Amino acid sequence: LMEEFKQQVLVEEFIPGREFAVGLLGNRDPEVLPIVEIDFGGDEMAIQSLDDKTRNPRGKLCPAPVDELLKENLGKTAKAAFRALGVYDFSRVDFRLDKNGNLYVLELNSMASLGSSGSYVTSAKAAGYTFESLINRMLDVAVERYFGKQSMEQLAAPEPLLTSLFKRTTTPLHVRIRSYLRGNLGTMEDFLATMVDINSYVHNIEGVNSLGRWVSNQLANLGFQRLVHPRAEFGNMIYFSNHEGEKNDVLIVGHLDNPVHYQDYSSFLEERGRIYGTGVAWGKGGIAVLLGALSALRYTRSLKKVKCGILFITDDSLGGRSSRPLIEELSRNSHYVIGLRGAGLSGELITSCSGTMNFNIEINQVPPRPGRKEGTETHDPVLFAAEKILSLKKLAAQNKGVECTITSVHTRGTGQLPPDYTNLSFLFRFSDTAQSERLETQVNRIFKEGTPGNIKVHLTRGPSRRPFPETEEIRNFYEKVERLARLIEVRVQKTHSPVHSFLSFVPQEIPVLDGLGPVTGGIGGNNEYVIKDSLLDRAVLLANVIFLSNRNFNL
Repeated sequence: LMEEFKQQVLVEEFIPGREFAVGLLGNRDPEVLPIVEIDFGGDEMAIQSLDDKTRNPRGKLCPAPVDELLKENLGKTAKAAFRALGVYDFSRVDFRLDKNGNLYVLELNSMASLGSSGSYVTSAKAAGYTFESLINRMLDVAVERYFGKQSMEQLAAPEPLLTSLFKRTTTPLHVRIRSYLRGNLGTMEDFLATMVDINSYVHNIEGVNSLGRWVSNQLANLGFQRLVHPRAEFGNMIYFSNHEGEKNDVLIVGHLDNPVHYQDYSSFLEERGRIYGTGVAWGKGGIAVLLGALSALRYTRSLKKVKCGILFITDDSLGGRSSRPLIEELSRNSHYVIGLRGAGLSGELITSCSGTMNFNIEINQVPPRPGRKEGTETHDPVLFAAEKILSLKKLAAQNKGVECTITSVHTRGTGQLPPDYTNLSFLFRFSDTAQSERLETQVNRIFKEGTPGNIKVHLTRGPSRRPFPETEEIRNFYEKVERLARLIEVRVQKTHSPVHSFLSFVPQEIPVLDGLGPVTGGIGGNNEYVIKDSLLDRAVLLANVIFLSNRNFNL
C-alpha cells in the first residue's frame, strides 16, 4: 500500500467485543444522551456493515445495559474526544469495549445521521426529545455558539444588545479555523479545479494574466487591494495588501506561471485521495491553500489584525530574473516571508536551497570544403556531446555539494545521414556561491579543449540563482512554526531543497520559509498531484502562521 499510494498507511487492530454509540448535544458542557448499544446478539466478532446501516439496521439497546462506572467513562471519554477534535454543537462517538473492559474510540461523527433508525435519534428519543424538539434544540445550540452566549435564557437577561451579540467565546482560534475549513474543503477543491482549467504555461501570457485576474477577484472579496507590475515578456506580476502601511507583518510569495506546455496538459482528476492536474503541485495548490487560510481568518474576524502582503510572480519557470528586484524590495519591508510551494510527503518546510546555473550548448558540424576529405566519425556532434556529458558528470563528482543534471538533448540531421547538429541543455546545482565562478570556468574549458576542427560550439549561460543557506533567523522562524504545528497537530519537518526557490532572492537577514502549500508528489512529470486531505491541514497551518506573524508567534 505504501509503495502504490506513496503515503502513510494506517493499520487498525480489530477489537472484538461490545459496541456503543454516545450522542452529545451542546458545546461548553455538552449533554450526554442515553448510551446506545448495538445489538450483535452476543457475537463479539460482529461489526456494522454498510448494509446494516442503510438497509437492515441492527437492533439497538437504549439505554444500554451498563453499570454506572462504564456509563460515566463513556460520557467522559466522548466529551474529551469532542473537545480534542474541535467539534461543535452535536456529534456521535462510537466505542468498542473489549473483554478486559478497555474502551476504544472507533470514530467521532461530527454530522451524525438524523435518520429515524439511527443511533443518534434513538438516543435523543430515549432522553425525551421528539424529532422536532431535537432539531429545535440543535438550532438553539448553534445560535448560542455563534453569538457567544452561555444559554438561550440569557437573551432575557438585562444586558445591552450589542454586548450580548458580540460577547467573545473561549474556543481557541486554531480550533475555530479548523472547524471552518473542515466545512469548506469542497470550496478549496472547486478553486483548484477552476485554476487547472486555466492554461498558465509561462509563455502563454494571456493565460497567466487570466489566472491573475481570477486570483485578484478572490482576494478582492477578502478585502485586499492590488498593484499590478506589468511585464512585456511575461504575465503581469501582482502585489496585494490588506493595509496601507509600509511594513508587512508577513509577505506571502507564490507564482502564477508553470513550465508545462499545453500539449502536455492534464485535466483535473480526483482519485483515491489524490488530486491530479497540470499545476496542482507547481503553484495552484498553494493558491488554493492560501485562499482557504485567508477565508478562515476573515470568518474568525482575525484577518484585519494582520498586515499581510501577497506577491504573485510570473517568471518562476524561467529563473525569476525579472521578479528578483521586486521580491528583494518587498522582503525588506516585511517581518516574515513565506512561500506557497508544495511540501513533500512528510510535510517538509524548506529552510535552504541550492544555487543553480543553466547552460545551453549548440554543436554544429562544419561541412568539409570542396576537395577535402570528410571528417571521421569521431567528429560527429552526437558523439562529441556524449563525451562532454561524461566530462560534466565527472566535474560534478569531483566537487562536493555539486550536481549536474542533463535537462535536454536534441539532434537534427538530413534523411538517413548522421546528425550534423546537437543541442544540449544542462544545469549545475551547488551549495557554495564561490563554486559558481569556478564551475563556469571549468565548463568553458570542457567545451573548448579537444574540439575537432570541423565542430563549432556555441555556449550560452542561462538563468542562475545563488544558493540560500539556513541562517540563524530561519532556524528560529522554523522552530516557532514547528511548535505551532505540534499544537495544531500538523506534521512538518525541515529540509534542504535542491530545486531553486524564491528563497535565494530574499535578503539573508529576513526570516523566511518556503513549502507552506499542500503535500505534493509527481512534480516534474505529467502525474503531479496533491494529497486531498493535506489541503485542510496545510490551510490550518498557513492561517495560524499568518495570524501569529504580528504577535512574534507567541502561542
